[in-house]
Amino acid sequence: MHMKKAILQLGIFAIFLFTYFVTLRAQQYTWKEIARPTNYRLYTYSIEFVDALRGWCAAKDPVYRTMDGGKTWKGIHGPRDANFTDLSFADQWNGWAVGNFALVAGLIWRTNDGGITWVEQVPPQVNRRYWATAAQSMTHNTTVGDIFLHADTGLTMQTINGGSNWQERILADSIAAITDINFTDPFFGWAMARLRNEKGIILRTVDGGRTWGVLKTLGYSFIALSFIDSLRGWAIGGGWVHSTQDGGLTWQVTGLSPPPRFYVCTLSFVDSLNGWTFGTRVESSVETGAIYHSKDGGKSWSSNLVGVFGYITDAKMLDQFHGWAVSYDGAVLAYLPATAVAERIQPIPPPAFHSNLIILIPSIPPRKFTSLCQMKKK
Repeated sequence: MHMKKAILQLGIFAIFLFTYFVTLRAQQYTWKEIARPTNYRLYTYSIEFVDALRGWCAAKDPVYRTMDGGKTWKGIHGPRDANFTDLSFADQWNGWAVGNFALVAGLIWRTNDGGITWVEQVPPQVNRRYWATAAQSMTHNTTVGDIFLHADTGLTMQTINGGSNWQERILADSIAAITDINFTDPFFGWAMARLRNEKGIILRTVDGGRTWGVLKTLGYSFIALSFIDSLRGWAIGGGWVHSTQDGGLTWQVTGLSPPPRFYVCTLSFVDSLNGWTFGTRVESSVETGAIYHSKDGGKSWSSNLVGVFGYITDAKMLDQFHGWAVSYDGAVLAYLPATAVAERIQPIPPPAFHSNLIILIPSIPPRKFTSLCQMKKK
């Protein structure tokens, strides 16, 4: 008797789950503005979420934190005149924020309490600019940027002990800047770099950022990339979408990139089929935020949003049903069911060798940095 009852309950539960997921997949999703965390009408650069509720965004000087999926935000103010360009979290507690003080001195902040408080680990470094950061674990971080007013030389900054010490590396004199970075696990990572001739290239590491190699591509200048694991990735360049199944060692043309007059800022795939690209579309000399969605692995794209939010500067897709984006004019957008009501919130005060991988040997010995915590102990 008890066995039959248990089987009946299990069957009912299975039917409920099946109905729930079928309904979820059938539901139409769209992008909606849900908040404006900053008092500024400009300068919201980066957004990060670790689950459906907890997230952070970086603005002109504060870092903002949300615990309700982006509906409300609380600002943690940083140094005046600092522009935080990127942030990354290893989990719900440990993360880094990077940026530039007065546009000419890079700085790195760290939190270990979910963004409630922040500590400056690398004070403003004159002539250094930091553009992107990746939290590989609670102890490992790799940050990328360039040396300003020094022939624009690309660099990496790395810590393996939570930020107590940092090492600066210059990969090659021919690299003018490293502008974006993405890790799928603590070891495998890719970075977007720009050569002195303005051509965009892709770098890869398989040892957590200690060494990097230049990936041979199809001759195009890449402007955005996204990887979902150590093998599968996509990149946009030359008006085409490219894909790889071997970590970037070889690339194939998958399809056309989104329409003309659309300028890509970031690309995000969540599985082998679903990807989004974010940026701006120019019509009659007017820039508006634009988002395009692919459901077939980058072969074709459909417009999700062409609005008046200013161009999209960054986005975070957790999966095909949860995503957020920020625009240059300060708006936070969320990927929501089309029938959902978006709440508007008032602003809150302020490896092995491969022929397609060219290994780079740092041309200058690593430069060591001491954290402010250690400086105070001396």
